[in-house]
Amino acid sequence: MNLKDSSISKPILDFYFNELDPNIFSSKLHDAADEIERLIGDNLYFDLIDCDLSTKEGIERIKIKITQFYSDDKNTLFKDRAIDICEKIISTKLTITDGCRILSDLELSGADFIPPVFDGYSSEFDDGMDVEFYKDRVIADTKTLLGNLKS
Repeated sequence: MNLKDSSISKPILDFYFNELDPNIFSSKLHDAADEIERLIGDNLYFDLIDCDLSTKEGIERIKIKITQFYSDDKNTLFKDRAIDICEKIISTKLTITDGCRILSDLELSGADFIPPVFDGYSSEFDDGMDVEFYKDRVIADTKTLLGNLKS
């Protein structure tokens, strides 16, 4: 098993992208201690749990450690995040507006595999364009992106 397929993968991504409270993340880390330690090794695991999640510096430090899980490859981290967001958009667990904003932010942060069309959608929604006008196109583009990411 690798980190991506583990039970802690989603909480790691959610924490990294500020969607999971640091205290809840800390609890999940401790609950999955054996699994995480087995996946990332003793040294990195102990570095991880040694971070103080009650400070901004500690949170930033743990995010650097999370990047190390992904072998210092942010594109892998961004790809996993994009897959998660695409699946949430398609299943309507995330609004189209929020999903396009997140994908746009990822693209602007260097995830060059995300087509700039999501930045365009996000801008249109920020300008007050009705989501229903773009809904079918966004869903089609999201499905295409998801297919590309999973291939």
